[in-house]
Amino acid sequence: MGATTIRSRVRGTARRVIEYFDRKKWLQAFATTCVSAVCFTILMKLSLVLLFGNGIAVCWPMVGLVTAVLLKLPRRRWPWVVLGIVFGHIFAERAYLFDEMVVDTVCDVAEVMVTAYALPPFTNLSGWMRERDLLLRFIAFPVLLGPMVTSIPVGIVFSRELHVSFWTEAKNWFSADSLGIVLWLPLALVLLSPETYAIFRWRALPKTLAVAGLAAGVGAVVFGHRPLPVSFMVLPVLLLVAVRLGFSASVLAVNLLAILGAIATLHGRGPFAFVQGEYRIIVLQVYLAMCMLSCFPVSMMMMERDALERDLREACDGMEELATRDGLTGLANRRRFDATLAVEWKRAIRERRPVGLLMIDVDCFKMFNDSYGHPAGDQCLRRIAAALAGEGYRATDLVGRYGGEEFFVLMPGTDQTGALMVGERMRAAVEAMGLKHERNPHRVVTISVGCHSTVPQRFGRSEALVEGADAALYMAKKDGRNRVEAHEPAAGGRRALGA
Repeated sequence: MGATTIRSRVRGTARRVIEYFDRKKWLQAFATTCVSAVCFTILMKLSLVLLFGNGIAVCWPMVGLVTAVLLKLPRRRWPWVVLGIVFGHIFAERAYLFDEMVVDTVCDVAEVMVTAYALPPFTNLSGWMRERDLLLRFIAFPVLLGPMVTSIPVGIVFSRELHVSFWTEAKNWFSADSLGIVLWLPLALVLLSPETYAIFRWRALPKTLAVAGLAAGVGAVVFGHRPLPVSFMVLPVLLLVAVRLGFSASVLAVNLLAILGAIATLHGRGPFAFVQGEYRIIVLQVYLAMCMLSCFPVSMMMMERDALERDLREACDGMEELATRDGLTGLANRRRFDATLAVEWKRAIRERRPVGLLMIDVDCFKMFNDSYGHPAGDQCLRRIAAALAGEGYRATDLVGRYGGEEFFVLMPGTDQTGALMVGERMRAAVEAMGLKHERNPHRVVTISVGCHSTVPQRFGRSEALVEGADAALYMAKKDGRNRVEAHEPAAGGRRALGA
């Protein structure tokens, strides 16, 4: 069984499971609650083991991680995630006193809801980062207001139970939760965004590894040795990461730095090891928060620049399209013809191959306008343009409007016989439309076609191709219209096809 077959079966199974869950709303709610509770419990246990030192949490990632999930989900599913958080607290904090567990749970849920309602929904990283006043909302509500308000009941309850100062408990809660939101909310959103993984594609991988290696090396130098006041070395590297690799990479770099910094500081190494007591952790928290928040405006500016460049490129492409396309018929115009002919003429000289051209004129078109009016004349030209474009089989052929009621078909690599056949096919297609034209001898709209093909010589003029096709068109109109004439300068004659 091939890999493609396996992938298709996996996708089909996943789609059926999702459709089943969509139909069973109660099952969807139950699954969301259970998954949230299990994940929250595991993450809480890991955080208590890895991020606590001397009774103080370096950062508390729960609020940031849960908020990222809520921003990604529709709001109708938020209650089930919150219910999972409550169960997760109960499972993880069974050893706590009842009032401690209650206040911890209520405050975590309150922070999550404040943060989730303050920030815009998340669909993709670039769009989310460009939301209006995002940085101000991020700092004011999730980083400051939520942890500040919830630190009050936490300080009251835990200071009474642990017999410590209210301000100590409130300060520890505020700093750990605030830093957790600053670090882990952007990290979770970055990991949820497909844009992040573009930096790990093969073409971008060398640059990614080089910049990541530089960031890791500087982080190791700053935090890996005896206390030295070299913390400033990290900021230029983070700005380099933000400029060269974008916000996703800068978030990953800051979180890597946070891991290195937390381990080093808790073990008495790094630039903050000389700070005494619990203030060592506070200084590290402020430092890491400033590192992350410094990356926000730089990354926003780079995203705005990229979006502006993309819009400008699209506008230029649109203007170029308008400049080279006929407004009435949608075909290529005279300007496009001149530019393409110059390119194909030079290529034909190099490759010694022919270039074919059809010049097409609508028979008795002035009389058509006089009889049926200009709006009908415009509609007639559109119908003819569609018929001609439908007979152009090759991607290299260029069908367009030369001006007025004249059209052209430029056919690189087509000899005289091929050009004559294409011209006859187009003549027959227009006649077969059966557009009524009482003042045309054939009683329907018809075209006359002049064709010419030549192998360009080194000093030959491209205008000669147009002149030859135009001369053949003149002969087609002179000999009764609704026919195809081929210009044969070498033989001193011509070939004709017609009705």
